[in-house]
Amino acid sequence: MSLDYYLICRKTYDKLLYELENIICLFDEITECPYIDYNIPEIEQESNNIQHNKHFFITQRVNIGCLRNVCNDKINLLCEHVFVEDMIDITPDRSINIRYCSVCEYTPLI
Repeated sequence: MSLDYYLICRKTYDKLLYELENIICLFDEITECPYIDYNIPEIEQESNNIQHNKHFFITQRVNIGCLRNVCNDKINLLCEHVFVEDMIDITPDRSINIRYCSVCEYTPLI
């Protein structure tokens, strides 16, 4: 496969991971509602359904994370890194120098 394919996949997986994290947080909002009586049978059943669905999305997040890691490995194998040096602002008074690949955005450890 081509480098471009894996770069697109990684970008898509990043978006999916972001959205999955939002979905999981929404399920948490439902289950953390302090004024709901979870002892009512219908609500207890619905709460169990919510937990089941939340677990499904957590599992998907793990799976997508694994796929993203595979993409990163493939990208690092295929990319002929073109490193550039740049300066980024951390605060209005502080900047740091960074080094990254302009093709795949890989940042080597310093």
